[in-house]
Amino acid sequence: MRKVLYGLNVSLDGFYEDINGSIKFTVPDDEVFRHFIELEKEVEVHLYGRKMYETMRYWKTDQNFDPAELEYAKFWNQKPNVVFSRTLESVASNDRLVRDHIAEEVDKLKEGPGKYMAVGGGEIASTLINLGLVDEYRFYFRPVVLGRGKPMFQSLTNKLPLEFIDSKVFGSGVVLLRYQKAEG
Repeated sequence: MRKVLYGLNVSLDGFYEDINGSIKFTVPDDEVFRHFIELEKEVEVHLYGRKMYETMRYWKTDQNFDPAELEYAKFWNQKPNVVFSRTLESVASNDRLVRDHIAEEVDKLKEGPGKYMAVGGGEIASTLINLGLVDEYRFYFRPVVLGRGKPMFQSLTNKLPLEFIDSKVFGSGVVLLRYQKAEG
């Protein structure tokens, strides 16, 4: 059974976007990007909200990618994207648009083969967290303090008990903290 994985790049003070809505502070260095390539190999399905889907469509384009970016794009493009949006009119031909019944859709997808489904986008992640559907959390704390911005759990409606899995410190000072949903 697949697990729903929510990975989030965040400032030390808990913001995933700056005050202008930018995520430029999260651009990974080579070591962190290599980590994301390896993680992408374990993902079977991407679950996106509209905004993150529009951001990630970059990987569908014919950019002048370097070898690492080409490798990431290759793995990313092999995976289906399920996009949860009531405002998008359409998605790419190999992607699927879902407007309603999010919990039922994710429960059905969890039954598929493979290790992970990755959630991308703060709003859809908040919805899935509030529905109790996220199994694992990976927080990538960036060595920057923003002061203001969009907080990582602004839409959380209930307490979220987690169990620590492990951590990793990258050479750039990025700290990965992994947690799973606490039982009970």
